[in-house]
Amino acid sequence: NMYLEQQCLHRQGALLRGHKETIEQRLSRDLDALMDLPPTAYEPCEMRDGRVSSTSLVRYRNNDYSVPVAYAHRKVSGLGSINNIQFCLKSKNKMPTKMTQDMQSIFKELL
Repeated sequence: NMYLEQQCLHRQGALLRGHKETIEQRLSRDLDALMDLPPTAYEPCEMRDGRVSSTSLVRYRNNDYSVPVAYAHRKVSGLGSINNIQFCLKSKNKMPTKMTQDMQSIFKELL
């Protein structure tokens, strides 16, 4: 890592073909344009809608997951993150934009 850092610092003053500014000048301009990190940690996840089958299965990203029989033939939303998937019933009025504590308590981790 130290060697990599030394080489990066060494090349800061280099002028690449086709550019009028050095790497350091271009990096400085790019860093000024970057946004600040969010104040809270960001958890990468994806939400997809589905319908529970008569056999109590929900398809999420080409895999079938079982859910309680009481939710057969109903619409659900699945929230998949890196190491788990959670399903919740989809509201008839509107779909929440993020998982709440109540939604998380309906279905526990299925993976």
